[in-house]
Amino acid sequence: MQQAGRELTSVDLRIVTNDKQDFLGSTGQTGDGRVFRYVQNGSVAQPSGTLLCSPYTSNFVGLTVAAASATNIGQNVYELKVQLNGTAVAANELMDGEVDILTGTAKGISYRIRGNNAATANGIVTLTLYSQLLQAVPAGSIVNLGYSLYYNLTTDVASDQVGTSTNKHFVGVVSAPLGAYQYGWIQTQGRGLVISDNRYYNGTSVVTGIIPKGYSLVPSKTNPGQVTGSNPLLDADKQLVGYGLENPYTAGAGVLFPCDISIE
Repeated sequence: MQQAGRELTSVDLRIVTNDKQDFLGSTGQTGDGRVFRYVQNGSVAQPSGTLLCSPYTSNFVGLTVAAASATNIGQNVYELKVQLNGTAVAANELMDGEVDILTGTAKGISYRIRGNNAATANGIVTLTLYSQLLQAVPAGSIVNLGYSLYYNLTTDVASDQVGTSTNKHFVGVVSAPLGAYQYGWIQTQGRGLVISDNRYYNGTSVVTGIIPKGYSLVPSKTNPGQVTGSNPLLDADKQLVGYGLENPYTAGAGVLFPCDISIE
């Protein structure tokens, strides 16, 4: 289970801002044990109860360190320069993400990114780090760049993982509504409201109707941002969202109902 990093009040949970107020991915807990994460929403406003996921990130895999860092680590070196591939980056787009050193004398170390300059496709991006380099990173070292898992969140449906079909990583449920690109807290543990897709497995087949209370809930395969009553024959590879505490009050997709949220 997640360990919460700070105490949150009901007022904290209602605050949404247009500028970042905390580390993306920070956790907090209310006095009744509910757990939340600090995130940035993507380009579409999201209402309460919506299940959000990390977007697929650009292919910043196997990039090359463009210039060697200072060999004297005591000089407090807090940056790396990396040669991009065919994808450009905007200023601070990689904020609170990670750079993983995969080869060279510094391999196996990851650093959190404080920010970055804007860089064109195949250009050089300068990464500013939260902590100084532990070892010099030679030019030519191979690195991966990763966005924060809690940046530019979106909605999507689950898929059966066959062939090239894969699932995104679902990270939490909207508490207070989030506008486009706004920052705020989304829920990962404890009692909260989710949105039904009005489908569940009845022991024989998937049927339309009110999801019975006590069902395990997974991301919907048809309605982005909603949950469905899981099918044990096909949903073992799906991320658990939680367990329904009550029946939705009426039939129909888009209905809010209480859930014991359990998102890892």
